[in-house]
This record gives sequence, C-alpha cells and structure tokens, in this order.
Amino acid sequence: MNKEQPNIFSALEDIDPPRRLSFAILSRIQKRKQRVARIKLAFLTISSVLSAVLLFPVVSYTLAGFTNSGFYEYLSLIYSDGLAILPYWKEIGLSLAESLPAFEIALLLSVIYALLESIKLAVKNAPVAFYQFR
Repeated sequence: MNKEQPNIFSALEDIDPPRRLSFAILSRIQKRKQRVARIKLAFLTISSVLSAVLLFPVVSYTLAGFTNSGFYEYLSLIYSDGLAILPYWKEIGLSLAESLPAFEIALLLSVIYALLESIKLAVKNAPVAFYQFR
C-alpha cells in the first residue's frame, strides 16, 4: 500500500454492533452443535441396538465353533487325566491352540467392541444433544 494514499478504513466511523448480536451468534452455533450431536446420537443408538441384537447369534455361532472344533475334548483331557498327559503337555497345548476357533472368537470380540464403543460414544454425545443454551 502506498503511504501517500489515504487509508480508506480510517474514514469510516465506528459502528456499534447490535446489542444481542454475540448472544445470537453463540446460540446459533450451539443449535448447530446440538443438531449434529442429535444426529450422531441417533446413529449411535441404532448402532448400539444392532450390535446388541447381533450379539446373540454371534455368541451361539462361537459356541458352535467351540463344539465343532473339538476344543472341549482336548480341554477335558487336562482335567480328567492331568497327570497322565503331563509328559505330552507340548502336544496337548498345540492341539488346544490349533483347535481354538479363532475366527469365531475374533467375530465375537469385534461385535462386543462395536457395542461398547457405540454405547460409550452415545453416552458422551447425549449431554451435548440435550443441553439447553440460554
């Protein structure tokens, strides 16, 4: 900017904003935050309900995986003949690890994680969604 030119802004007089402008702006921002929080809360509630409903078939699928894999048979050997299988503890341990239904367990843990995480986020979002700004 050239020093010889007059500053255009210095010619303007000070204008006072309306009295309740800051309150109107803050309340508008709060309403927008509240709207976003309510939408998030609705999606998180739906997610919580879906994962809770999905939990029951996944638990039965995991239990069926344990029975079909023979995990219980290897595990029962430890309790029934604990001292007799002591020399073969490595083979029994490997058999237990091999017969463990890893996919079913991972599926169950992911559904439980989704349920707990959506509940946590819903509880965290609920106060923002229902806060009354005055």
